[in-house]
Amino acid sequence: MSAIQLDHALISQWILEKLHPSKAEEQIQAHGFEPLVAEAYIKEFKKIRAKRRQKQGFIWTSIGAFLGFISCVLSLTNPFPELYDVFLYGMISLCLVFICVGLYYIFE
Repeated sequence: MSAIQLDHALISQWILEKLHPSKAEEQIQAHGFEPLVAEAYIKEFKKIRAKRRQKQGFIWTSIGAFLGFISCVLSLTNPFPELYDVFLYGMISLCLVFICVGLYYIFE
């Protein structure tokens, strides 16, 4: 059995267009690929799409964790007593939102 050569430029184009996998399947059928080749294209498309979402999720989670650390340090050192509540409650709430969005992207 020979290895199937995929056109990664075509897959990259679908990723940039943010196509849904069903729309990508329609385009594959329009190109007239054999069923085995079409299946390989869809599998590779879904794999690359999942990697991009996971990377985006780790970025969101990292931003939330970093802001949470900064908020924690500012709450503990209390350099601006009038902003204590903003650091403790406001920034922590914002950090939790960033982290939840990141986890959504990672585990969806």
